[in-house]
Amino acid sequence: MKSFRTEVENPVVEYDILELERKIFEFKAGKLDEERFRSLRLARGVYGQRQQGVQMVRIKIPYGKCSAKQLRRIAEVSDEYSNGNLHITTRQDIQIHYVSLDRTPELWAELEQDDITMREACGNTIRNVTASAMAGADPDEPFDVTPYAHAFFGYFLRNPICQDMGRKIKIAISTNGKSPTLAKRLRQWLEAFLPEETDTLLDKLYVYRDRLKGDFEQKVLAMNKLTEKLLEQDD
Repeated sequence: MKSFRTEVENPVVEYDILELERKIFEFKAGKLDEERFRSLRLARGVYGQRQQGVQMVRIKIPYGKCSAKQLRRIAEVSDEYSNGNLHITTRQDIQIHYVSLDRTPELWAELEQDDITMREACGNTIRNVTASAMAGADPDEPFDVTPYAHAFFGYFLRNPICQDMGRKIKIAISTNGKSPTLAKRLRQWLEAFLPEETDTLLDKLYVYRDRLKGDFEQKVLAMNKLTEKLLEQDD
């Protein structure tokens, strides 16, 4: 594995990329155990594959907004570091498969030249924030949600509070009450395939949802307390 020189101008981003490179060196030298390395690489968008020696790289596209320049960069990176195939996910991410672990820092540096990040795309983090594809153009929306989605993304990116959470958290922002939601789609699916059991199954899911909601609220309170402590330390 050869080291490379990053041309990233942002020192915070450059530190992230070079740290990943250092940890790869340590892992391959047996100085970093697999579990600790796994947690670090996942929080940097590097996901293991069943095929030996290659990784899947996940790119965050916050609320689905991506410029033509960024798309060209992603396509060029895919051609250079993989087989040229891209996978678009249901959560507005883009995945590149069959990437050599050794080359992931260099790939990341290439992406960051056009402000494309892999940070917290995997692992127990605040994942990519998604929004309606019609945001900003929906005639029924009370307001454009994209600035709020962008602010949400920026606030949690590299936030110490969400680097190694107990579980991943996924956020979606809709434009209006008519936007298709998972709950609506689930009911439609159940009514199509299990019409006689739909209401019973949904009632059970709602009970489970309410239980999870209570657990989540407790975690949010704990996260707020931790944030306050971190802010006090910064002061």
